[in-house]
Amino acid sequence: MPPVRSPSPERDGYDVRVMEVLDRASASVEERFADQPRLAVEIYRAIGSIYDRLGIPREGLKDFRRAVEISKAAFSQDDPELLAAKMQLASALIRLDQVDEPESLIRDALAQAETGTGETSKLTLALLSSLGELLQKTRRYHEAEPILRRATETSRRVHGPGDEQSLHAANSLVACLMAQGKIAEAGPVLEETLSAARASHGETHQATLGMMNNYAALLIRLDKLSEAEAVYRDLLKAVRRALPPGSFNLGMTLGSLGICLAMQDRHDEAVDPLMEAVEILTATAGGEHHTTERVLSELYQALYDSNRSAEALVYHQDAVQARLRIAGPGETESVVRSITEWSIELGDHGVVAPNNHAIRTLLDEASAMADQAHPRTARYLENLGWALVHTGQPACGEIILVRARDMLEETQHADRQRLAERIAEASASQPIDADTNGLARVSVTNGDCARWLDEE
Repeated sequence: MPPVRSPSPERDGYDVRVMEVLDRASASVEERFADQPRLAVEIYRAIGSIYDRLGIPREGLKDFRRAVEISKAAFSQDDPELLAAKMQLASALIRLDQVDEPESLIRDALAQAETGTGETSKLTLALLSSLGELLQKTRRYHEAEPILRRATETSRRVHGPGDEQSLHAANSLVACLMAQGKIAEAGPVLEETLSAARASHGETHQATLGMMNNYAALLIRLDKLSEAEAVYRDLLKAVRRALPPGSFNLGMTLGSLGICLAMQDRHDEAVDPLMEAVEILTATAGGEHHTTERVLSELYQALYDSNRSAEALVYHQDAVQARLRIAGPGETESVVRSITEWSIELGDHGVVAPNNHAIRTLLDEASAMADQAHPRTARYLENLGWALVHTGQPACGEIILVRARDMLEETQHADRQRLAERIAEASASQPIDADTNGLARVSVTNGDCARWLDEE
């Protein structure tokens, strides 16, 4: 066993010195265990797991990656240590909304695990759950649901309903069913799983907390907002006891409570939990996470509704920039709507030439990102350029799209073909959906769009 005890915050409480211990331990692993790769991998996996249990998975990514790298070099491709390291890395990436890399990791590890450890082993079932969670995250519900049902039913049959893997699979299944609007099917699974989690692990275990969150979300879907608020408040108390002050799960819970309050038109009350949530989520998951973007959007709206417009405009800009970074290829309408709404608010609050100001601000952000050859940077540029094409400025949009394409070529990313097609459409100089409201009034010049390229 590795000489690192995995702390359980729900059992031991949280001590900020744990972070310092983990950082020192991670830095010294390979020097101390250079000739013991299996032990080194176990330690890296343990450190990454501790970060995960503390609700700060981004901090553990480097340790999971190093565990995978060492395992690949030292062990066979079907070694359980390598397969488990791949699963943990993939799971952490999924939680951080980084969905491109994990699928190949999980599918490869799952095929090896089914052959090597059997279809009912905990490793196989954990990988199966991870695959279902990824498919759900990418909205492939028709693929995710049968996989998560299989993982849940097999785990319960073989390992019992209170087993952590059984609870995790069932929690993911509930989320998948709710995402599809299958509330009647989700309810019984949720109640059974929450009962099993409480009986087996208590009120502050991660599985219990996850099911409580899903239960509150279910109540919201049933329009039982006051009951949902009560559950979120109980959940918040439990999370504060179990997890560190800056944990991702704490940020999610605060965000959910704030959203629930806003849905009841209690905007003044909603601002404080939403503001704390944005601060935590930005620090733990980054501004490019879907949850961060959603909470940002709820926060600026609550601030507008509370007559705090100066603060709202700042968070509104952050939300627009987050939308540009994370919107998928088919979400052009949401990008245009996001920029348009921000432009309208700028105009309503006395900003001269608001649309021009909005685009110039977004171009300034593009300028700051211009030397970052990364798919997410390219996504920002692509969405901005395509929004301009859709709102009557194809030549300006083409300049931005070309830079995005060049970035993807530098990183050998798979989206180059789509960008080539969009550039060709922009070059035709025929605005797409030019009757879109709001941004059709933008008056920035092609030189404005090209200006940041000259500054590189």
